[in-house]
Amino acid sequence: MARDWHSPEELQRDAAIFLKLIHVLAGLYYWEFVTSLGFEWKFISGKKKFHWPMIFYFGARYCMLASLTGLYVHHRTWCLSLKLTCANGLPSPPHSKINCRALYTWSGITGQSTAGFVSLILGVRTLVIWQMRWWVVVPFVAASLAQWAVVLRGGVFTGSWVDGSGCVFAASDLKAQIVTVVYSMAFDFCIIAMATFKLTYGRQRRSKATNILFKDGLIYYIFAFLGNVPAVVMMSLNLNPIFNVMLNVPAAVVFTTAACRAVRHLANFQSTKPDVYTPSAPSSQGSQSRSGGGLVRPPAKGPIDFNYSQNSQQGVRVQMDTYQLTDVESTTDNKTTQILDVK
Repeated sequence: MARDWHSPEELQRDAAIFLKLIHVLAGLYYWEFVTSLGFEWKFISGKKKFHWPMIFYFGARYCMLASLTGLYVHHRTWCLSLKLTCANGLPSPPHSKINCRALYTWSGITGQSTAGFVSLILGVRTLVIWQMRWWVVVPFVAASLAQWAVVLRGGVFTGSWVDGSGCVFAASDLKAQIVTVVYSMAFDFCIIAMATFKLTYGRQRRSKATNILFKDGLIYYIFAFLGNVPAVVMMSLNLNPIFNVMLNVPAAVVFTTAACRAVRHLANFQSTKPDVYTPSAPSSQGSQSRSGGGLVRPPAKGPIDFNYSQNSQQGVRVQMDTYQLTDVESTTDNKTTQILDVK
């Protein structure tokens, strides 16, 4: 006998499973959120200067928080209405009617917007690797606007309150949800492919910041891909409304956490020890020469020279070379510092 995925007993069983999953995911994300509040405080206290790409970081971070909170409220009321034993192990208290459509819209829009924000986080990092060239920026902006159109369309859910059942899905565009996830996966793949191509076949030197941009972006994409594939499969099966969205939540939590950690990693990467080197040539060879229409710096091991003077009582003399490259082989550290706030 075939299993009836839409029977009241099955829906009640699936709702209980989803409720426990929401409790686990909410607890993990709340812990991640609270333990990283020090990063926000640096902006509030003025220790870090706010740059526009941080809008995407805070957007993803707080949209995920809002979506999980809405889902928790929704499934908590479902638990109460079905008289299930909730996570605290106590009998369910009396419940009251709530606006299910507003709750679904809140959780759906904020949850789907998270995918848009994390793609922007990854995209801006790739644009920095490409040195913000207009012929890369324009297609990216167009593709991002298309993604947001799909995201907002797929985040629309409607529901109604049914006595004895709580909030129940009245309608949901499953195809739009599948398109949203698939489009986001394809968009992220194109972004990471562009970064890989630039770093593999480009002529510029790979700086520390560039390596961090690429490695963190690749790690994010792997986590996002592994999380989204099961979600797409489950939505394609279309077993019941609960299973259709059940795996979307852990996928969103995983790739949001990975993306936000990548931002914080890049912002703090200069906290490590600076490169120290000793010039391999006399000072007479330290002059700059012009070649190919740009200033070319003589070979050196780093931008800062730490010399210890035996005759000076001040201890350490720091000599910094200032130079500018105008050709295509210039590094991306300066733009990374200016755009992504890695100071």
